Amino acid sequence: MPANTSPQVIDPVCRMRITPAAAVAHRRHRGQTYHFCSPGCVKWFDEDPERYLQPGGPQDAFERHHGVDRPSADESHPPLH
Repeated sequence: MPANTSPQVIDPVCRMRITPAAAVAHRRHRGQTYHFCSPGCVKWFDEDPERYLQPGGPQDAFERHHGVDRPSADESHPPLH
């Protein structure tokens, strides 16, 4: 069986590598398409896209996404309302 050769992209919020086909959501912003690994990452991006598109982005995004310094894994993403 051939190896998976799907291109990977980086979720701009948590910087996780995903394939576009595996993304839970996609957004167009300033002519570019961005792909997201979770509904929480989409919510954070929708609230302030420029924050996540700055070089380096927020330093705590990966930690928030993966539940570091969070009380439980259920809180690794903000609730969707």
